[in-house]
Amino acid sequence: MADPIPLREWTPERRESWYAHLQSTYKPSTVEAYLYSIQNFDTWRGNEPINAETVGAWLTALDGLGYASRTVALRAHALRALRTFWVAEGVLPGTEEEWPSRNAEVRDRPRIVPLSSEERSAIRYAASQLTNRPAARMRDAALIGCLLDAGPLRVTAMARLPIQAVEWPTPRWTTPPPLDQIQAATRLSDPVTGRSTRLSAETGDALARYLWSPDGWQEIRYKSDGPRGQFLWPALSHRRAQRPITRQGVFHLCRLVGERAGISRALAPDLLRLVP
Repeated sequence: MADPIPLREWTPERRESWYAHLQSTYKPSTVEAYLYSIQNFDTWRGNEPINAETVGAWLTALDGLGYASRTVALRAHALRALRTFWVAEGVLPGTEEEWPSRNAEVRDRPRIVPLSSEERSAIRYAASQLTNRPAARMRDAALIGCLLDAGPLRVTAMARLPIQAVEWPTPRWTTPPPLDQIQAATRLSDPVTGRSTRLSAETGDALARYLWSPDGWQEIRYKSDGPRGQFLWPALSHRRAQRPITRQGVFHLCRLVGERAGISRALAPDLLRLVP
């Protein structure tokens, strides 16, 4: 087994490679936390080698000092990320013993409070007022409504849904009925995973108006019967080579809607999916 390489003996090239790996893999806040954790561990260990035994002793020492289990878990994750990087770079053999890990206790895990009914109503209204473009306004209102009812459908599945994912109460409605006869959709299903969710009447109405109004989906869809013309949520910035909205696009939309609705915390699809 190769001798562990102390952090202080890293060459500048290895350090730069490690930083580049972190920046390309994690969010800036996580990169900062991981770098701090590694620095803290390097200071604590002194001349001890970097191996599973030393890492375990450090985590135990943090427990003894009264650190929250969530903090200790983060420190452990940082060291395991370092070990994974070292194995990939050939610094450590892949057969070396795994370094210890930690899980945050329930009392130390962040608790996400669902949106209130007033906040959900404000979000629905804000989504329908984001832009003056009728097609974009109807798409955003329908998409945000579906996210609020999403249940088991995660954002990645929601973004790539085809129009066939919408289930209507009347099967014969394969063509647009008169607007005054629109009824709410009943379910939204992912044809890939088979997961589905029941839509509220308010969401169903917004979705029906978006799909069947001449100024809605018909206006922004790719004019083709092929797959590109069947995206439920077309990206408005790719009209000539139609693509579905991206995951990042959904997150950006949620952020804009949250700001417009006056929600104090950052709005994300996972928060919308939480049922009060």
